[in-house]
Amino acid sequence: MIRLNRPLCLAAALPLLLPLAGCGWNDGPSITIDGQVYRVSNADWQDGPPLDGSGVIVPDRREVQVFNEVRLVGPFEVVIDAQPGDPLVTVHCDENISGLIETAVHRGRLDIQPVGSFRTGTMPRIEVRGDAVTLVRVDGSGSIDVRSIATDSFSTQVNGSGDITLLGSASTMHFGVAGSGDIEAAGVAADSMTIEIAGSGSVTVAGTTTQLSIGIAGSGDVHGRNLEAGLADVSISGSGDVVIRVRDTLDASISGSGEVLYVGEPDVNVHINGSGGVHPAQ
Repeated sequence: MIRLNRPLCLAAALPLLLPLAGCGWNDGPSITIDGQVYRVSNADWQDGPPLDGSGVIVPDRREVQVFNEVRLVGPFEVVIDAQPGDPLVTVHCDENISGLIETAVHRGRLDIQPVGSFRTGTMPRIEVRGDAVTLVRVDGSGSIDVRSIATDSFSTQVNGSGDITLLGSASTMHFGVAGSGDIEAAGVAADSMTIEIAGSGSVTVAGTTTQLSIGIAGSGDVHGRNLEAGLADVSISGSGDVVIRVRDTLDASISGSGEVLYVGEPDVNVHINGSGGVHPAQ
């Protein structure tokens, strides 16, 4: 049953942070990976000409303080595994540029970022072990792969064009994108889940949740055909699209040309201001 009686409730847009990475820069703080030049913004940058990687990859194991957040700034590949044991970071890169990749803990947050210019033909890869991580964040064009979660609450945030993938579940989960980044999550089982997109990014989730809240400001997309929600509240301001599977009740509010497609036979409450629509998925 569809009822057109729900007041409009727009999602609050997240701050839109542009990616730090780009191409075609030939001066100033930058790093080059396999011919791709990335502009870097870092107040702790070490001045000097770019250091050419030796081509010899040697793991650099680093013991760090306990942390519960991970923040990546830079076009690196990061893998996080919530294994038991003391926190550990291992940097895989050319042996002579390892010192230009910082992995430091500040007030419970592990910051991973370049601190000097270098050129390398191999993407630096950082492995992180920590069983207390509750938040992972990418600023720029890097990527984080979370292979397990061991907390009750877990949040992910992409600011820019980066991406996050994760496998695991938590009681409360939050997925946020500001920009054109992507988040993919599988094997999720949550009591409560929130998805927020500001820009053209996308979030893909597979699993189950009791309560689901989705807010899109812009042209972002949520792919949730393989996510079953008991109750779902969707708010779109712009041209974003949502596909979800709902069991009991779907509340949908659209301002603009956005579209909500749903799988299942929930009670549906709709408020539309514009050319958007809410329809059963084919």
